[in-house]
Amino acid sequence: MLAPVVNDNSSLKAELLNSFEISKLKGTIQRLMPAERVMELRGPYGHDMLITMGGSLESDGLKPGDSVVVDILDGLVVDLRKSSINKLSFDRQDVLLSEDFGEMRKGARVVMATGTAELVKISEKDHEISLRGAFGGVHNLDVRHNIHGDPVEQLSVGDFVEFRMIQPVAIAIRKAS
Repeated sequence: MLAPVVNDNSSLKAELLNSFEISKLKGTIQRLMPAERVMELRGPYGHDMLITMGGSLESDGLKPGDSVVVDILDGLVVDLRKSSINKLSFDRQDVLLSEDFGEMRKGARVVMATGTAELVKISEKDHEISLRGAFGGVHNLDVRHNIHGDPVEQLSVGDFVEFRMIQPVAIAIRKAS
């Protein structure tokens, strides 16, 4: 599931990343997978998340158990539609940026996740949705305006949806003080 596969035929236009927000997350490293450029981080509420280490970010000197602060480009839904399939699924694929985006350089890997999930909450005010994924977790996601109309207005809680989203990308990491 974490194989270091890069599809050189796939690229991601940087304009899709314009809606990204940068968050700071304090957590504890659970696992480091430098060959796959992935870390597993336990956040302040006890939830574990897999985060891709972007750009030239290195994990040298870090180890499981270290308390760290990570600057993250938050996940962003780029495609969302009602699904005729009522079964949860998940797949991930590394794709390459087609242009520079801030600290992320052209050719940098980002992780595209696809699958089906159950819609458990809609926030029209924040333009966010909450999806229950294939592994049981609930994920709060920003929805970009104007993807196949406005999914926030077209979907209802309980619907199964097909999604394509960019997973969170770490752009800086430092030991917490």
